[in-house]
Amino acid sequence: MRKRRTILVVGDSFCDVNAGPLPRLPEWGRNVVSPERILAQPGGAALNVACNLQRLRGDTALYSGIGRDAFGDMLRVHLDSLGLTLAWDVAADSDEDAPTGVCMVLSGPDDRAFCSHFGVSDAFDASALVADGAALLRRLGPCHVHCAGYFSCAALRKTLPRLLLAAREVGATTSLDTNNDASGQWGAVDGLCDALLPPLDFFTPLALEACAVAGVPAGDVEAALARLSRQAGLLACFVSGADLAEAAQYGCLTGALCVTTRGACSDPPDGARVAAFAAQHGLSSVASALPACGGSSSAADGDGQQQEEGRSEREERAAVPADD
Repeated sequence: MRKRRTILVVGDSFCDVNAGPLPRLPEWGRNVVSPERILAQPGGAALNVACNLQRLRGDTALYSGIGRDAFGDMLRVHLDSLGLTLAWDVAADSDEDAPTGVCMVLSGPDDRAFCSHFGVSDAFDASALVADGAALLRRLGPCHVHCAGYFSCAALRKTLPRLLLAAREVGATTSLDTNNDASGQWGAVDGLCDALLPPLDFFTPLALEACAVAGVPAGDVEAALARLSRQAGLLACFVSGADLAEAAQYGCLTGALCVTTRGACSDPPDGARVAAFAAQHGLSSVASALPACGGSSSAADGDGQQQEEGRSEREERAAVPADD
């Protein structure tokens, strides 16, 4: 059987400095004592997704910006501990003084606040992936390319349309998770809707993000979906071989498990932990819906074959024009 193909995750990497739960935010000139120890943890939307994918299924690569500093060293150690491939060491070809992105997270009883410095995450782009006829991308041979932390990666945004088109040329499906835009522009300057959404297979914003990107009032999700669905291309095949409902249920299940601990990827759950969590909440049928994500060696060996054999059938059955 053929080896299971790689999922390539492209986007931001951060070191999260996590303090809380705090009774209130500190005022200028005052100190608020954290009842729990303050943790430095691996973070960033892309790094979080890559680490969790690696623990669930293996065969994951991360293309990101990580600086040559203590925070970057911590992230590299974490990636190595998971056996996660850093597809390209961006820092090696960039300014050695460019720091790793850092986000200070202040969490309270009802909400949280952030203070971020994007560092090298704001400076790297996808040039190395698409250069020389997308040689590096072809060598990685991904079945899917997931882009995350879009608004934390200013330089990457400019080359992302080329990457998405190149991904299609090598037979990979694509997805994008934008996360929050601290500038408040929500892609208006970069032409997110017009340039980036058409070549995407999956666009996965939160309701707030969908409304902001679509340029409609907050909370008017139906209007946002009406606009975005006209831009996002076709609903294509799914990496795991499951249908959309099964994949969404499994995603919600693993997401619920991840938020039970501090940090999104300090100790990513494997398939066995997901199954135990599902059984605890009477959702065993959901956990068993995606055996390829359960860490089974037999599933891992056959996944690449299953993907190739099921791709055409799923596209014919599930692909619908986004205008419909």
